[in-house]
Amino acid sequence: MFTPCSNLREFNSSQIDNHFISLLDQLALRHSYYNAFEAFLDCAINGLPMNYSPYTMEAIRKTYSQDERYMFGEMIRCWIYSCNINVPDDNSFHDFLGKMYERNAKTKQKGFAQYFTPEDICRFMVQILAPYENAEAIAEPACGSGRFNLAAHACNHRLIHHANDLDYTCAKMTALNFFIHGVKGVVTSDDTLVPGSSFKGAFTVNFGDYPNIEFIEDRRLAYHYLYLVMPRRKDKDEPAVPVTDAQSEDLPDTDAKIITPSQIGQQLSLF
Repeated sequence: MFTPCSNLREFNSSQIDNHFISLLDQLALRHSYYNAFEAFLDCAINGLPMNYSPYTMEAIRKTYSQDERYMFGEMIRCWIYSCNINVPDDNSFHDFLGKMYERNAKTKQKGFAQYFTPEDICRFMVQILAPYENAEAIAEPACGSGRFNLAAHACNHRLIHHANDLDYTCAKMTALNFFIHGVKGVVTSDDTLVPGSSFKGAFTVNFGDYPNIEFIEDRRLAYHYLYLVMPRRKDKDEPAVPVTDAQSEDLPDTDAKIITPSQIGQQLSLF
């Protein structure tokens, strides 16, 4: 029977990384590295919104044993404790999830097909962009694990973010990174060049008075919500994906103040 590590809080960053890797190695013996990592992300997200896909979680329950599901809980602890160590102040960030993804990409594990912009380069790019005084929002069309958004947030906590990636795994990592770093924004998984053509899902993160993630399965609702919450240029007042009159019948008034999708009846909320 799997037993969680009793002194994980006392581990340093390197020890936490190694513990996470050892758990992933054990899970990969039966399920492959990519499937195990994807299931870990799903389990981490599932503990936050109240409407995450029940089919996904039911598939995990059927595929992974109880001990293996306990391992996912231990991996979530590793992620949280690593960020506690590596984010000492409000102007820091740590992409633990992206680092673990890249580690498997370097070993040519099937499914891990990307390398992300290094964190130092993201910091340098943000220094050039300087999103400080007058900036209200920032958009990243190919976000990867969300590092550029995290770097921008470290410079200006008032920004509202839109992060998108065609790879749904990347969108999940970004949503979790937004959550744990306190980034307010919308994460979509879609084709940036043709919005709406390859939509897989969206997450709204940290809207409201408490840290939260809410899952949006419907493409029209996701883009309409994005249109409502993202600041717009004064000469631009059109949504990223136009919504026809017929499509708009079940959507909220654009003049209404929306805090979370829960408030327009899309899901049950305990808060």
